[in-house]
Amino acid sequence: MENLDLLHEKFEEIYAQSHETFKKNEWLRILILLAVLVIDAFLGFILIKLILFCGKIQSGHLVILVLIFAVWKFGKKYIEYSIKDTVMNSFIAPFGDLKWDMAEDFITKEELKKSLILPSFSEYEVDDEFKGSFYEYPDTEFIIQEMILKQGVGIYKCNVFKGVVCKFFIPKHFDGHTIISENKLILEKEYKPIKLEDSEWAKQFNVYSDSQIESRYILTPL
Repeated sequence: MENLDLLHEKFEEIYAQSHETFKKNEWLRILILLAVLVIDAFLGFILIKLILFCGKIQSGHLVILVLIFAVWKFGKKYIEYSIKDTVMNSFIAPFGDLKWDMAEDFITKEELKKSLILPSFSEYEVDDEFKGSFYEYPDTEFIIQEMILKQGVGIYKCNVFKGVVCKFFIPKHFDGHTIISENKLILEKEYKPIKLEDSEWAKQFNVYSDSQIESRYILTPL
């Protein structure tokens, strides 16, 4: 209970610091938003004048319309990224050597499909990503990504997975492949069910592996 109280106090302190950081950067968000609105208003004024002068819409007018949309999208994306970059990295810094980002290449599509854990998908979207390590274990890095996996085309596209995916780097080479799932899976014949000593674990998870020894090494606490 004492550890939980300390964690709660630490969280409250970090949250307050992050909130203060956000307020300090609020002026930048407002300034960029105003600049975007002014630019788009100016481009819109030029577009209307040109249409009235020409009497009809031409290809050059469409270029300006696309430019108006691009300015808005770029400004919105820049505001989102710059504010979240400052606030999120300030928030997670006390928990370890962590870094927040919005890149989409930390866990690749090929790695997700090769894992055999997630359902088949045609595209994925990533929101927040965290990469780094705990102070106590600097050699064991991890990646946490919040993502949505989709399958289908057009109006038939639907979400097949929405959640958090984690990837851990262990400072040891493994030749085998171990799969942990809450559901029972039908896999290729080289993947055998693994029975572990922890009965509570067996009630919640199903473990499959093509290497009995390596799977037990990975999942057995020291």
